[in-house]
Amino acid sequence: MNQDKGMITVCYDGSCPKCVKDRYHYEKLSGAARKNISWIDITGQDALLKKIGIDPQKALMELHVKNENQQVLSEIDAYILLMSKIPLLRPFAWLIGLPSISALSKQEASFIIKRIEGSRRWLYSRAPQITRQSAVNSSNLPNLAHIKGIRFIARELGWDKDHLKNWLLKYMKTQNIRGLDTESARKAFIGLRKIQTSRKAKS
Repeated sequence: MNQDKGMITVCYDGSCPKCVKDRYHYEKLSGAARKNISWIDITGQDALLKKIGIDPQKALMELHVKNENQQVLSEIDAYILLMSKIPLLRPFAWLIGLPSISALSKQEASFIIKRIEGSRRWLYSRAPQITRQSAVNSSNLPNLAHIKGIRFIARELGWDKDHLKNWLLKYMKTQNIRGLDTESARKAFIGLRKIQTSRKAKS
């Protein structure tokens, strides 16, 4: 199968400066292959997202890509599809798509993806630490989108590390983002997003 053929559609948050930079980065690397990649700004498009089977809240936290067969893929699978369309990134798509990669390894693959994208180091960012205990509980760990989103919004709000820790302690009962489980990390992201939206509305 020729990976260059077939149009895919990538959903991105046009109100998020980091997301816009990511789009520019991929387009720059795509070269002639960009003709096979369509980008749709999901800002204010909740009805459209629901129509094609995407949860609007998840769309803000996870990458979603619609393939040639109109099937929607998310998170790592979406990155694999997007990278497979870009010749320079195709080897990485093959690597992170290996069947032998475990759930925890996929979380690490998410970290590698962001390094591949050439993004700036996130606020307070560190590579995931692997321990026996974390391997056991990996299915309940916050995914990369949660961690990235929380840190990015905190930076946009002008919060320093201590401010974010205090907010997490007050509302999430932990000072460490990595101490959150998947559901509480999702709630933290949504809560911060509401603060950000409210502040923009008042300005």
